[in-house]
Amino acid sequence: MMLARFLPKLILCTGLLLAVEAAASSTTPTLNLTPPPDNQRGCLWINQFFNTLFPDTQAKYSIAVLPIPVGGSVSIEGDFPHARYMSYNLYDEKLAPLDSINDTTLSADPGSENPFVPGADRNAVLRHYHLRVIAGLPPADSALRQPNTLYNAQYLGMKGIPFNVAVLFYRIYVPDEGTDVTGNTGLPIIRFTDARGITLTDPPLCAGVHQALNLFPDIAKIPEPLSILPINTAAFPNPLWLKFFNMTGATGSRYYHSPIGPLLYELTGQSTDSSGGFASNQDNRYLIAYISQQLGNVVAIHGHFPAAPRTFAGETTTSSAQLRYWSLCTNDSITLSVYACIYDEQLATDPDGRGIILVSKSNDRPVNARAECGVTWLDWGLDNLSLMIYRNLLPEPQAQFPYAVQYVPGPSGQHEAEFMGPYYPYANHMSRAAFEGLGCPVPVDALPSIVTPPP
Repeated sequence: MMLARFLPKLILCTGLLLAVEAAASSTTPTLNLTPPPDNQRGCLWINQFFNTLFPDTQAKYSIAVLPIPVGGSVSIEGDFPHARYMSYNLYDEKLAPLDSINDTTLSADPGSENPFVPGADRNAVLRHYHLRVIAGLPPADSALRQPNTLYNAQYLGMKGIPFNVAVLFYRIYVPDEGTDVTGNTGLPIIRFTDARGITLTDPPLCAGVHQALNLFPDIAKIPEPLSILPINTAAFPNPLWLKFFNMTGATGSRYYHSPIGPLLYELTGQSTDSSGGFASNQDNRYLIAYISQQLGNVVAIHGHFPAAPRTFAGETTTSSAQLRYWSLCTNDSITLSVYACIYDEQLATDPDGRGIILVSKSNDRPVNARAECGVTWLDWGLDNLSLMIYRNLLPEPQAQFPYAVQYVPGPSGQHEAEFMGPYYPYANHMSRAAFEGLGCPVPVDALPSIVTPPP
């Protein structure tokens, strides 16, 4: 059983490392750190946008599956993008996060400026950085971590071992207006340095590595457990928001209404292990809730929503705020794809800072679901059942802003409303006619604030 689990990874690792060794053997030991031409930059990045694993429409994803030379390292060289946020995350074979580094914890090169540090110039011209990926276990004491370094390992329970194939996700959130998906800085350059000190960059390696990647499964085609079973899911008249801790707990919550659902929920739904899954971002924490057309053709969500810095218009500095970013998305829970999202800068608010988000299909959209009425509309999506995901990214410390999803303790479903207080996203299934009957502007206080108790 152990061999069956690791054999595909060993084959992949061998193929990727052979690609690096073959390329290295055909070169001289001279180091060549000259950046490749722009049209060759980043040729090792694959799947620059994929609609699976519940992506955020405001986030741009690039993925690389990288062989780490034995005794060597992988270096990533790039420029900080003109955007709200950027990060690198490493994942295991189940796409649970292993290690990460984000814009504020990534140091700029000497002579360059990190534009994400509060108060820094967001439009700084010199914004270069270097990052290393090594096969190794991160130090137990975070203060002993090497700067600008990601540690790649695999775990069997609590036992970790260094691993020489890294699954790396590069994320950019909300590129500035008028910039491209990379925030006008292009994809980073990837280099491999082996134990002999020989360094290779993208062009000599791309063909060999991409051939080896044929051994790596298409993550978009990996079926979700139990997804094909014809069973109901955990949708309620007042949607039940559950903090996402891990894949096992999310599965237990989803299948609550199946014949064995209550047992699954009791066995798995109470887990508070924050191991994540679905290629989750370590800087985010999530609430999830299901909505169903059987319970009403519109869903009204209201409450206070956290303040976030405004950056889309190319503001000159990043101001401090309660969160770096938040979004609310509707998703297909079978294909793991996203239908639509809204994020913080798009929310219409009343004088007290409260907002209303109306979720419906386009042909069910109420006439007062528009900004002039104080309502922000979000597309329900194609299916009768939709999964809502509410993201909170990089909140202020709990002493300053205790209402973020990050600070909600487990078990899932028990403490969300208690800890989020006025920032809890109250939600209600309604009819289109009932919502239109609220007039324009829509008074927030006319919507019920009901918390569904967990099963």
